[in-house]
Formats: sequence, C-alpha cells, structure tokens
Amino acid sequence: MCGVARLSADAGRVSIRSVLPWTLDLVITRTVEDRPSGILRVDLAGDLAGWAQWVVRDGRADYDQACDVRTPVLRRLPRALDPLMRWNHAAMMSSGEAGLRRHLAGHEGS
Repeated sequence: MCGVARLSADAGRVSIRSVLPWTLDLVITRTVEDRPSGILRVDLAGDLAGWAQWVVRDGRADYDQACDVRTPVLRRLPRALDPLMRWNHAAMMSSGEAGLRRHLAGHEGS
C-alpha cells in the first residue's frame, strides 16, 4: 500500500502498487462485519470495482475477491500483456500476505 486515509467509520481510500509502475486508487467500504461468523466483506470502487472478503475461522483466514479493472489505460492493454498483469497481481498479493503475517506475528498473545 502506498497510502491510506479514513473517509468514515466504514470507508477508506487506499492507494496500492505492485511491481509495475501503476498505482491503483480505491475506495473500500465495509458492507459486512459478522464477528460470530468471522466474515469481513468490503466493496471496492475507483480504479477497481467489485468486492473482497475475509473469512476467519479455526485459526485460518481465507481471502476471496471479484473485481473488474476500471482504469481506462489498463482496460486498453493488449491481451498479450495478460500474463504480465497476472504476474504483477500475484506479486502484489504475495507481498500483502507477507505484510499481514508480519503484522499478526507482532500481535501474538495479545
């Protein structure tokens, strides 16, 4: 993440970037927070449109998402660049997972 700003109790603006030189600006809005079920779901708007969800149960956290790219320049990229874009996405997700693991390791026993 390049930047984070709170917009309200349920929404924030984030800027994310991976290896390739594009920054995506998003507004993330909490739509479901069901603590007993371990579900946190957010809507995504801005350069991406869709949703993302965490389900935390039995000591594990599962992540799922469905979104479309809304940035005009990225939507016009040739199909030949799809493998590069998938690699960039995988690198971003791997980096995010590593950061989350570091963060959670600092809170063990809290």
